[in-house]
Amino acid sequence: MTDDEKINVFMAQLKSEGRSSPGGNSWAEFHAFLCLYQTSRSDRPLVPLILAASGESDAAKHFRLAAQLQWVARQGHLTDAIGWLDQLARERWNTSPPETWHTSNYP
Repeated sequence: MTDDEKINVFMAQLKSEGRSSPGGNSWAEFHAFLCLYQTSRSDRPLVPLILAASGESDAAKHFRLAAQLQWVARQGHLTDAIGWLDQLARERWNTSPPETWHTSNYP
């Protein structure tokens, strides 16, 4: 299975469970984990949609997480990243039912 296929399968599983991305601090911790695999100052993983961007839709957060996994796959560490996410308890994820998946949470 290619890395793209692994990412697609993993992301589809998350979505089927209503999970879009790690929540708040957990996503910051995952981003710090990804940065361990950074090979140059100019090639960095995308930042998580937290703090000012926390109101983005779960669909946007899900898309950003997929982009982070694509980045880490290019670094050769996709299995490590998926393993890190797999150990994250369900209550530490952003979740949304299908009917609000594309709805932002901004006031």
